[in-house]
Amino acid sequence: GMYILGKNDIETIATNVLKELSPANLEKPIPLNIENLFDALGLIVKYAYLGIPGHEILGATIMDDFAEILICNIKMEPMVVEETFGTVLISSTLCSTKNIPRKRFTEAHEVSHWILHRPYFDHLTQDNNPRMIACRAVGCNNTARKNNSNWLEWQADTLAAALLMPQNVFLATVRQAVRDAGLLRSYIIEERDHDVFYRIIQPISKQFAVSQIAAKIRMRQLGLIQKQY
Repeated sequence: GMYILGKNDIETIATNVLKELSPANLEKPIPLNIENLFDALGLIVKYAYLGIPGHEILGATIMDDFAEILICNIKMEPMVVEETFGTVLISSTLCSTKNIPRKRFTEAHEVSHWILHRPYFDHLTQDNNPRMIACRAVGCNNTARKNNSNWLEWQADTLAAALLMPQNVFLATVRQAVRDAGLLRSYIIEERDHDVFYRIIQPISKQFAVSQIAAKIRMRQLGLIQKQY
């Protein structure tokens, strides 16, 4: 039941989602309002310490009528809670000010699971495969694709990046920043343009409310950072 999707397919999905639910993000470089996206998709978002210390879960999306989730209470004692279909859980460890970009990427990652992977979980039998997904490591550079779980994470990472940094707007924003920084070309050569990169990466990441790491990876994905040959 898992869709076979390449990068171009996922870019198209991101454009279609934003065109319907947040068209302003296709017109100018602004932060995606993820709360509005949750509401439009009928998702309920909750925050808790997910998993147990040493085995933290950053996010989880419930695809079944009911699912039991292991969390820790405020005393860091493990307990099990029952959540229902359409609930997204985000780790409360991401709620500090310094973690806002990572929290936003995790939220977009879980939205992406909901958009892409409900058909896959519908095909799973409840007895052997609980229909939920829990993400221990979230980042938009997961390239391991050796099994279904890795494909799920790669697809969700890729769509999250495309939702937060829509292709055409991101390309135009970075290209203009590179030219404004004094380069005659519209991309950065990794081995030569360190000064330009560090001059532009902070304002770009702020425009889209993402981490500098996420912005850098997106630049690489779209050919805005290239190797010298």
